[in-house]
Amino acid sequence: MFMHTSNVKCCVLTTWLQNWFTATWSAEGAIVFKLDGVSVCQQAWLICHGVSEHKYYKAKQTFFSQRLSTEVEVPTHSRNIAHMPGNSPKEALCLTWIHEYLEKTCDQVPNDNKLYLPVGITVNLIWQDYHAYCMSNNSILPSLPPYGQEHFRQLLQTHFPNVTKVRNCRLGKCDTCSQWKESRAQLSGSALEEARVLYCNHLKMQSCLRMLYLERSLESQSNPNKSWTIILDCAQSQPIVHRVSTCKTLLALKEHLPECGIAGLINHAFGTRELHFLDQNIPHDSSMIISLLWGHLLRTFKQHPNCFSDLLNVQLDNCWKDNKNQYMFAFLS
Repeated sequence: MFMHTSNVKCCVLTTWLQNWFTATWSAEGAIVFKLDGVSVCQQAWLICHGVSEHKYYKAKQTFFSQRLSTEVEVPTHSRNIAHMPGNSPKEALCLTWIHEYLEKTCDQVPNDNKLYLPVGITVNLIWQDYHAYCMSNNSILPSLPPYGQEHFRQLLQTHFPNVTKVRNCRLGKCDTCSQWKESRAQLSGSALEEARVLYCNHLKMQSCLRMLYLERSLESQSNPNKSWTIILDCAQSQPIVHRVSTCKTLLALKEHLPECGIAGLINHAFGTRELHFLDQNIPHDSSMIISLLWGHLLRTFKQHPNCFSDLLNVQLDNCWKDNKNQYMFAFLS
């Protein structure tokens, strides 16, 4: 009897995940997610490798179950990093584990001290990872059994109050728009009129930037062999992202970047992402933030400088309406 194609792919993926868990854990002493040699959040790693969250956690549970049954000792975090302070050795170990887990898993936005949990990562799943770590570590299990779920939740909330879940949009709103919303109810007379004029000028400036962006985009489309336009933004009027994915310069990178060529569209209004890895269209959720894409692009340009004939522009986002973000990089030519 022949196995269905989807079942074959599932078995291959499961085997690959098990091998990846084994290699990563034995080399690092913990699970580390990397793209291009750079540590990234778990959600970004899953999307880039086409692995669903359900498949990942199922494979992870299998991996830890096998480790527990074979009694393989895992190096403790105490051998690698200093413990965080706690009321007891057990609490210090738990806080240290949480600290390292959040540093490797959460996303951070420039000028923001909050740690954003990727979509799908709940406190319950974090506790399961912590419990699996303790159960698989023979050197600490006898004297320091793991905390229960409720106690673990209290420690997380008390010692890591800056951890937050993703809410529609990953980045903060435009400061000018936010200040206008807060101040207009408190202003009156000439002060209100002056603030209104400044706010209108702000929107006009963003409108001009968007028009310039469109002109440069059209210029790039008419010169596909001379320029590469990367658009990471929402455009409701036309499917810009499809034009990017068929750009000749981008397709020419396939030989050099079989897994790393990246372009895409980010819609902050709805908290969605759509990435294009060369000829693959991969839908994405809110966990892929702009800074990760930008860092990936910079590394790509640096590693393959001769592959790019002319980079017309890179626009990651701009402010057009009150509910949009402002996180814009200058045009690059």
